[in-house]
Amino acid sequence: MILAELGEKDLKARQAKPEDFLDMRFVAELEREGFFKKLREK
Repeated sequence: MILAELGEKDLKARQAKPEDFLDMRFVAELEREGFFKKLREK
């Protein structure tokens, strides 16, 4: 939503993808360690 709004004025924002701003390494590590599975069990 923010990128869409910025994209009205800035070509670079229009071409950006949300994935460009996220580092999923930490989420992947939590998944590997079973963190989310433990949360679902509670």
